[in-house]
Amino acid sequence: MRVSGWSTDGVHYGRKRHAAEGIVNKLRRAKVESSKGLSVASMCKLLGMPEWTYYRCRKE
Repeated sequence: MRVSGWSTDGVHYGRKRHAAEGIVNKLRRAKVESSKGLSVASMCKLLGMPEWTYYRCRKE
């Protein structure tokens, strides 16, 4: 059985973390795309991020 974040040999691989600059750039691009009238779902799909990540990063 494979557990998320663990390889088959038992070594833990952490989740991918984004740098602060990358998050800020994506949020800026999201603001531009939302001003064009895109919905949050289609904007997140365009940026390649889940909706919950968008809301969480925007809150911070």
